[in-house]
Amino acid sequence: STMSVVNVSTNTQISTFAGGGGTGGGPLMSDNIHGYALSGGSDSARPYNVDAGTFGSAISVGSGPRVGILNEAQNNYIVSNYSGDTLSVIDTNSNTVVSSPSTGAGSNPFGLAFSNDFSQLYVVESALDRVSVRNPSTYAVASNITVGDAPGIIAFGPVESATTSVDFTLTAASSSSADETLADTGQNTYLYFALASCLLIAPAVYLRKRFPVK
Repeated sequence: STMSVVNVSTNTQISTFAGGGGTGGGPLMSDNIHGYALSGGSDSARPYNVDAGTFGSAISVGSGPRVGILNEAQNNYIVSNYSGDTLSVIDTNSNTVVSSPSTGAGSNPFGLAFSNDFSQLYVVESALDRVSVRNPSTYAVASNITVGDAPGIIAFGPVESATTSVDFTLTAASSSSADETLADTGQNTYLYFALASCLLIAPAVYLRKRFPVK
């Protein structure tokens, strides 16, 4: 497999490099050079260097790694292990797994997101149709948010206007839909989640809902 480097200003591929064996990953680190490629086939994460176009040695993680996210506050990289019902916490200085907290039997963790101040970690538990809100130091669950069927990807996005209502459509795999209107009362941040099944069937059409995050 190969890694493609894309110039986001022109939306063009500027280089590729091979050897990662990756099937997933996450954002680059704050230096915009280093990151990790995940491999579900070998249950591993491999550090890479975009400038050099090289991969480092594989790091063993849990079963079925799906998504990785950087915790800039603690200098670690967290991987969701879908089949193993765990998270793998990689120390980015030593490239070693320092802990493997459980997300609960049968939870199938998928998407990961941090609050803007890194005080809360959101873990999509796909098989349980919910998002758990966790302490990023202990990984203990503070609360759970019930969502739709088989959620997958999660991300944060800012609200552009504090005075404009936001209209959007919820489209499920069954093609049923419902319209909702949200009136924003301030510069809040909204939590997004998507159904993995819809993303796999039609990447351009997926179920999305917004919750105000305090």
